[in-house]
Amino acid sequence: MADAESHARNREKRNAAMRDHYAANAETYKARAQDAYRGNPEAAKSRSRIWATANPERRREIVHASARRRHQLDPERRREIWRRRNAAIKKGVALYAFTSADVAAKVAYWGHACWVCRVPYQAIDHVKPLAKGGPHMLANLRPICTSCNTRKLDRWPLP
Repeated sequence: MADAESHARNREKRNAAMRDHYAANAETYKARAQDAYRGNPEAAKSRSRIWATANPERRREIVHASARRRHQLDPERRREIWRRRNAAIKKGVALYAFTSADVAAKVAYWGHACWVCRVPYQAIDHVKPLAKGGPHMLANLRPICTSCNTRKLDRWPLP
């Protein structure tokens, strides 16, 4: 009992010491994690999915922070995505009004999971891409994970 109380009293100090140790030995920790992943990638992916399902808000925070970092490193990529989208809209893509609440309801309908592989979603996808003449309407939107979205790109019909 005294050990647990000591840990509770010194939690911040221990956490700071562990952060310092990790920072000083980051390469060792990264190599160990990579070896564990290479040894059994399916188990690592399974643990990741379980954690993501149990911690959807924290996962979303991490994904958004990562996107912000990517945008800071390469803001031109984000601009290019918007340029392509706006070009598709200018081509005459049908636009229908919907609200963010409508999109949230659509995501909830799909269980906050990718419509292709059922892992937690990270983006909203136009099933029939705007570049292929798909409408920008609620019926054409679905939640999707980054890997499926990258694989799908602007293909239509779906392979």
